[in-house]
Amino acid sequence: MALDVQSLARMGSVPFSAGNGKSLYFYATGDTVANILAANYWNNATKQLRKGDVIIASCVNGGTPTCTALNVTSADNAAAVTVAVMVFA
Repeated sequence: MALDVQSLARMGSVPFSAGNGKSLYFYATGDTVANILAANYWNNATKQLRKGDVIIASCVNGGTPTCTALNVTSADNAAAVTVAVMVFA
């Protein structure tokens, strides 16, 4: 499936440095984890997302609801938006 930008909601943001705030988004979808990690999935949100933003995604994994935390690794009006699964240490 494709990204539904209507299901991507900014929950808040914090100033990090001048003009470089970071935002937290929530995204709900029936897509699988593999889908939301696929290349080009997030491209329709290139004007919303910025490098360093965090997305909490409610999706499915093998038919089971799951939640995945993503870090936006490239965006800011880029041709392609890339994300990575967040690792909490």
